[in-house]
Parts: sequence; C-alpha cells; structure tokens
Amino acid sequence: MAPSSPVPIRSTLSTLLLALTAPFATAFAHHVNGHHPAIVPDAVRAIPQGLSSPSDAAVVSVGDNPVVLAALGENGLAWFDADGAEIGRERAVNTELVEVLDGNTLADAPSALAEGALVAIAEGGSGQVSLHRFGGDPLRLERLDVPSLDAGDEVTGLCHTFSPLSRTWQLFVVTDSGEVQQWGLSANAGGAAQRLRSLPAGKGAAHCVVDTARRDLYLVHESLGVWRTGAEPESDPSFTSVAPTAPHGELGEELKGLALVPAGDGAAWLLVSDVEAARIAVIDTADGAVRHAFTVPNLGEAEGLSVAAPDGRVLLAIADEDDGPDSRGVRVLAWDDVASALGLSPAFTPDTLGGLAPVAVQPTVETGPVTHHGDAADDPAIWVHPGDPARSLVLGSDKQGGIHLYDLQGNDLGFTPAGRINNVDLRDGFVLGANEHTLVAGSDRTRHGVALFLLDGAARTLTELTDSFIATDLADPYGLCLYRSERDGSYQVVVNNADDGRALQFLLTDDGQGGIAHELLREIPVGAQAEGCVADDEHGTLFIAEEEHGIWKYSAETADGLDRILVDSFEHDRLVPDVEGLALWKRADGSGYLVASNQGNDSYLLYQRAGDHAYVGEFFIVAGDGIDGASETDGLEVTSAPLGPDYPQGLLVVQDGRNLAPRERQNFKIVPWHAISESLQLD
Repeated sequence: MAPSSPVPIRSTLSTLLLALTAPFATAFAHHVNGHHPAIVPDAVRAIPQGLSSPSDAAVVSVGDNPVVLAALGENGLAWFDADGAEIGRERAVNTELVEVLDGNTLADAPSALAEGALVAIAEGGSGQVSLHRFGGDPLRLERLDVPSLDAGDEVTGLCHTFSPLSRTWQLFVVTDSGEVQQWGLSANAGGAAQRLRSLPAGKGAAHCVVDTARRDLYLVHESLGVWRTGAEPESDPSFTSVAPTAPHGELGEELKGLALVPAGDGAAWLLVSDVEAARIAVIDTADGAVRHAFTVPNLGEAEGLSVAAPDGRVLLAIADEDDGPDSRGVRVLAWDDVASALGLSPAFTPDTLGGLAPVAVQPTVETGPVTHHGDAADDPAIWVHPGDPARSLVLGSDKQGGIHLYDLQGNDLGFTPAGRINNVDLRDGFVLGANEHTLVAGSDRTRHGVALFLLDGAARTLTELTDSFIATDLADPYGLCLYRSERDGSYQVVVNNADDGRALQFLLTDDGQGGIAHELLREIPVGAQAEGCVADDEHGTLFIAEEEHGIWKYSAETADGLDRILVDSFEHDRLVPDVEGLALWKRADGSGYLVASNQGNDSYLLYQRAGDHAYVGEFFIVAGDGIDGASETDGLEVTSAPLGPDYPQGLLVVQDGRNLAPRERQNFKIVPWHAISESLQLD
C-alpha cells in the first residue's frame, strides 16, 4: 500500500460544519407537507476534480478528529481531513461501498480493533466484501488476513450493527438479485465471517441501515420505497413497508442512500436520498411519514449517505455520484444544524443510546430436527431419571404427526406416530394395576381429543394407550397440561380449544383393565384463543396463557370455582402478542419462577412462582458455540432437578420456530438454568 504523503488533521471543523440558511428553494419538483426542502449552503468539496465520482462515503474517528472516507470505484478508497484535503489513498481495492465499524454506533460496543477501526469494503464486480483495518501513523488501510465475505453476486448495499443481544458485530450484504445476507463476525474481528441467514428482498433492493437501539433493519428498494425487518438473526424475516414511492407515497421513484439519526426515547429519523427530487427526505420511523426534506446546492445523485459521531457531534456524509462540472463530491454536514433549520430536536449522540443491555443466554445443546417440514415442532416435556439424572429424557411434539424422544445430548431416540400432537406433558407415579408409570398426555388435533401414553424411561420407549383416548367436542384441541392434586392425589388433564379458548378439565383413573378412564370435571371459559398451560401441583394453581391478552391464574382444584387473577397483560409493555408456552422452575420451599414464551418479541419472561407473581425479568436465547439461537417459540419446559455437571440447577427446553444455522426443520434448544440465573442475577 502506498498512500500519499499525510497532511496533518486539523481539529477545527469550521470549514466542515457550515451553518444552514433559512430560505427555501424556489423551484422543486417534490414538496413535504406543503413546503419546499430547505437548502444547505455549499459544504466541503472532498473529491478533487479529475477523479471518478464517489459512490459511497463514511466518516471515521481518528482521535478527536473526523476523517472522511470516499469510495471511488476503480480508483480505490481515498481519505480526507476536516478541510477536505486528501491525506491518503489505497488504489489496490475497487471500492464501491464502504462501511465503518468503529464502536460509535452503540455506547457500550467495544472497539472493533485495538489499533484502528474495522472497515468493510464491497469490491466492485467481484461479489466480495473484504475486511480492513484503518488506522496507524500515518493513516493507512490494511487488509485483514481473513477470508472475504463471498456474496456470490454484485453487492448493492452494505450496512452493519453491533448486536445488543449476542454482543457481536454483524454485516448486512444486499445483492443485485435482491438477497439480503446477514453475516456474523468473530468477537475480535480476526476470524472468518459466518453467514447467519438470507432474506429475499426482491431485485432493486440496495442501500440499508440498522437501528441498533430498536434492532430494526431498514432497506431501500429503489423503485418501491423503504422497508423494515428485524435485524437480529432470530427475528421475523418478513418485510414491512415503511415509506412507499409515488403514487402510493411521498417519495420519488428513484431512491439511493439511506442513513439513520437517533432522536431520543427510541425514536429516530431515517434519511433517504430521493434522487428524482434531488433532495434528502427525512422520515419519521414511528409512522413512516416524510416529515421534512433538505438539499444542498447542485446536488446531483446522492448515491451514499452515512451518519457518524466521531467527536460527539453527529455528522452526515453525502456522496454525490454526479460527475458534472458543479459536482461537490462528498459533503459533510452537522446534523444539529440540519435539525435546527428543520425545527427538529438535536440529534442524540451515541452515548445517549445506553441503558441496560438485553439479557441473552446461549443454548448448549440442540435436538435433531423433527420429522415433518414446516411449522411442526411445538411443545417439549422433560422426564427426570430418578437414579441417573444424565439419562433423563426430553419429549418433543411434532404437531404434524407424533412425539419425538431425545436424550440430553439432543440425539433422537425414536419417533412415536400418533396424529397431530400439539402439546405434551407428563407426570410420574400414575398407578395402573399394581405398578407406577410415567403418564404422558398430548392434545390431539387429528382426533379432536387427548391421547394418552406410557413412558418407559429405562427402556426409553413411548407407548400409546389407544383404547384410552379421550374424545372431546373441541374443534381444535390446542394447549394441554397435567395436574396431580396434593389434596387427594388424583391425576387430571386440562386441554383447551384453539378457536374460543374454552378449556376442559378431566379426571384420570385406572379403569381396572390396563387402561385409563376419564371423567369431565369442569369447563373453563378462558376467553379468546389460549394455548400455554401449566399446573403447579404443590400450590394447587393453574396458569393459562390467553395468546393476545395475557396470563391467567386459576385454582386447579375444581371445588374452588372459576375465579381468576391476571398475572400479566400486554398493557404493561412486557408481553408482546402472542404469549405462548408456560412452565415452572420449582424450589422445594414453594418458591421458584413461572417462565413464559413471549413469542411476539422472541424472548422469555420470568415471574415469581409464589405470592403475587411479580415480574422478574426478560432474556433472549442467541447463537453460541455453533448452535443458533431460538425464536418464535411455541412451547417450552423447565426443570430445577440437577441433571449432572452440565445442568447443576436444571435446564430449559424451548421449541425453535426458526432453525437457522444450518437451515433445517424445526427443533428444540436446551439452555442450562444456571446460565439464566447468572444472567438475570436470580437468588
């Protein structure tokens, strides 16, 4: 590498941050709320004449000084000081897009590299994204000795995030065919990148930006508008339209660069280059409305936008690809000045994005995939071996056809075909004849009732009691849980209906002929659709999750009536529809935790098991040690029984609705409970 002779970086930003004038343009094709876009006076002309026009730009912090990076295609990457003087160039890399990962996107994000910023470059014509270190004295660009990201297609968009969940750097690479690839980088940026997932966005998808605070990815489709999806690998992969182009929205029909400016309290302004109108549109991320717009003199084609805060002040870099005689190349503006002219609140610098980071844990084991494709895995149950905890078992329903049996290493020990079993639960000690058995029950959507099984833990087999099937009038049996009464030692099963939330509670007894008899004890009117269900045998309580309302507690004893208490609802901004699986982590003294699948947020909530069931905390399950995380969880189960050195406080099993890496049929993830306890600082 042979950069030109360095020029001292001047700390003053007097020539970089020019004040905005109040007048508005007098001739403009597009208006915002009835006004013309505000005009910003001429700013830094960063690219000297005679060079190719910049396709992208970024601002990086060097000490207390901003340095502007300009992507010049076949002419490489050039960098400029605060006054627009070129201080270095790397000609060996064909630079179409440039992205800087320097820790300024999140207050507590660690430095990417000890000796400079991490720079990702989309190399023109190769489909490669290479990683570089930018720093040193003199400043230089040095390619890291790691494999490039191979997108397999021309790269049209490049953006990054520092995940607040997994605490890792991630790159989003948009390709010419309309694929959005999400790549994870190793913690020290010194290892090979791993592709986490791919999302179809449609041809025409290009520039992107991530709202780290809200974990959202924004994407420009050049002719359709701005779209949004979740930025975490485990988030819902669907895209939602934010701001469409004309005639359905206020944006022009040719869009380019995209950037985001935090506005405090989780709000943000989204900036998009509206090339047709020669303006930068300012979009409110709360509702997708185009609130404002501004421009600069002789703005031609604003290809790339970038926001950074190298010295605590938020700067906006605009790469103008127009190569006309009046082109200004890269301009850098102070966002506070833009905000003042547009009547907006000052920008929030990265140190105001702090707060408590979300709690995340990692699975240590995943089961093999279930037999059927699509939405198949649903609900697990745990059997604890009384003599050898390491030989305990996990049962997992495949709601397309039966129940899987797994060991604690995730190995599939066998599949029992039994119809569309949605939820499963088990209890030890059920007496048939003179022997005690482990009773397993499953809600059967094929035969509209409850299927009953016996589990032989020693032989690791599951046998259906076909003659003991419980037929019901439920159109779609959905959630299910077993209950063993402390009052009279009876065994009972609760099953609810998917359509109306109506639940039925049956008494189960030995029929004297090797099977199980049943008797309907009561009907429980939950309300709307409900699934998650768990009974606390010791406390005699029953918890049912009404999917779009909250968590209810009833007495599990039919003699106590149908009075109920609302444990939590969506009004408290913790639960996000749907609330799904429920389970109990128990201590011998009656304390412990109620665990709920907060499916709408891909997270899990804890409440106190006893008392008023106070809210304890929230955690996420993210990828780790070669196992992807868990999301869109339906059913879960937990045990507090010590299950060997890997699970000294028990474990949590959750259904994974999106089995991402590798992309496979759905399965179940196992998390040691002590990891949850330590992360949430439980008692």
